[in-house]
Amino acid sequence: MMEKQPPTGRFFRDACIIAGQELSESIRTKRAILLIILTCGIMVGGTLMFIKLIESVETQLVSALALDAGPSGSATTTLWRSPFFREVLTQMVGDKDIAQSLLQFTPLGLYFGWLSMMLAPWLVALTSSERIAEEIWSGAARFVLCRTTRFAWVIGKYFGQALQLLVALMLCIVASWLAGYFRFQSFEGAATFRDMLLLAPKAWILGLAYLGLVSGISMFCKTPGVARVLGLIGFLVVVALYQICRHFAADGWRRIFDAIQIVLPPYHHFDLLRPDWGHALPATIFLIALGLSYLVIGYTYLAKRDL
Repeated sequence: MMEKQPPTGRFFRDACIIAGQELSESIRTKRAILLIILTCGIMVGGTLMFIKLIESVETQLVSALALDAGPSGSATTTLWRSPFFREVLTQMVGDKDIAQSLLQFTPLGLYFGWLSMMLAPWLVALTSSERIAEEIWSGAARFVLCRTTRFAWVIGKYFGQALQLLVALMLCIVASWLAGYFRFQSFEGAATFRDMLLLAPKAWILGLAYLGLVSGISMFCKTPGVARVLGLIGFLVVVALYQICRHFAADGWRRIFDAIQIVLPPYHHFDLLRPDWGHALPATIFLIALGLSYLVIGYTYLAKRDL
């Protein structure tokens, strides 16, 4: 039998308290600090590698075209705005509208957005998969569930993990921007910071969909180790399934692959990345709904489970 839900006010109060406890527990056990260090380290390392690549490409361009060597980043900025490069990017992306919209970002800003969107799902799968299963396995959940409902507890755990990811990504903005500031001689500081500030929350939104997925899987598991493994497998299966559907999608009966793609987070990646909210807002709403849907599927099992 499904448990009786408390009044709405009490439900949100309990969920907020549990989210705060989840955050404080992560700080106490150094889990949140390790997440921040890992995230910032990867983002700064990736930024430095990107800058090194740009410097290498610019050196080759200057040598091949017999140009005057300017500050690092200046040739890339000129190439970024050239009609030739716009056509090349259009061919790579396969959609002229998407390519044109992505070129509105600065090179370093777009790279930051791409890398953070690649990193956020992995971080979620590796660090959040076992959180619910861990407390059920240890018996700690029983003490909390004496004072609140299972649904409030699940929602609180979900948003506690979401807050940790958001803090880590926002701190990455500062770390990556400083790396670009000190390494790029020709650095569009204000424009790059604006792009990073826009794209980091979008990476967080994408991460929320995967957080709902791994949290939902965690509610089916009896031990944290199994939850961690199945969460990672679930993440990889979703990515692989999207690539398969994308490959086989076509007219006729194969349109079913288009329908399957819609309920997979990777399908909304490019729309979320766009700077215009006409595309980004529907993708944001859909990804949040997907994450909560995955979470509710797991909860329907947890609600009937003997703890």
